Amino acid sequence: MSSPAARRRFPWRWSSLVWLAVPALLWWSLRGIRLTDVWAALARLHPAQILALVALNALTLLAFTARFWFILRAQGLSVPYFALTRYRIAAFGVSYFTPGPQFGGEPVQVYSIARYHGVPGAAAVAATALDKVIELLVNFAVLAAGALVMVETRMFAGLPVENVAGAAAGLFLLLLLPALFLVAAWLGWKPLTWLLGRLPARWQARPAVAAAARSVEAAEAQVSDFCRNRPGGFLLALAATLVSWGFILAEYWLGIAFLGVTLTPAQLIGVMTLNRLAFLVPLPAGLGALESSLVAAFTALGLNPAVGVSHGLIIRARDVGVGLLGLYWAGRLVTKDVGRQTDAAESPAPVARPSSFVSSGESDG
Repeated sequence: MSSPAARRRFPWRWSSLVWLAVPALLWWSLRGIRLTDVWAALARLHPAQILALVALNALTLLAFTARFWFILRAQGLSVPYFALTRYRIAAFGVSYFTPGPQFGGEPVQVYSIARYHGVPGAAAVAATALDKVIELLVNFAVLAAGALVMVETRMFAGLPVENVAGAAAGLFLLLLLPALFLVAAWLGWKPLTWLLGRLPARWQARPAVAAAARSVEAAEAQVSDFCRNRPGGFLLALAATLVSWGFILAEYWLGIAFLGVTLTPAQLIGVMTLNRLAFLVPLPAGLGALESSLVAAFTALGLNPAVGVSHGLIIRARDVGVGLLGLYWAGRLVTKDVGRQTDAAESPAPVARPSSFVSSGESDG
């Protein structure tokens, strides 16, 4: 066992080692690619095309919100649509800049709707959990279907079919997790509560663990009620997720087309499947993995890999911009609460007033 002094001399964690893969992946992506070719592809973009991509991305972000909005509405909870959009973008900002972009920002969603819109804590957790479970269910289903298309068409001759088939099998296994959770909820079971109940007694006796167990149990009860008694809300949330995927495909195809390359539907599905799989790599924003996947895909299709790098830069610019906007809004949430707490501590008779961050969203509904 290492001593405290040794830990102070070596403060890094083993998880930091994943960063060593970033320069290697970036080097692999850019080797043999002339930056002049990348710039030539980007130079094809006209201001009107850039504006079209920005507008389509805005529609995609609004479509993402629909699932969360439908879930809350089915629970009898009303939160302004554009306020929810801001909270989701804030959650994306937190997730994007931390390892594993699939998760990380959900507490922002829970906190925002509970703190600023009076949604009960258990209902906020249940709605956010449903939002994420349905998202994962559809995402893994789409990715698994995309991997099967790649295997069936053998579109990537440079990639071993066995590896692609293995990825498809792994995705189907991941698909089972959200599917099984929804089935358990529909049956009235509480798998997370059951798992927490299996913790050692000394852990369960801790106040924080006990409080978390009560919150999880209450949230699972509401998830179960939603799945069993609100099938219409569930179907609307599912449909909203499929619509958002339609916007993702359209935005992806249009971005590549503006760079001078037109993909067939099968090629589009294959390239985007590899792209989305790269974001499952436990690196912030899939740094390096995204670029590698695009270079590999374009090279295997016999296309200019410089166009793949150019498209990767477009994706980076879009996601970093949205992520920074999300962090800005998340920071406003924090600073406004700090200001409220400071005012409450200094004022003997504080007067409650709505936050400007939320009050501006109230008029959106």
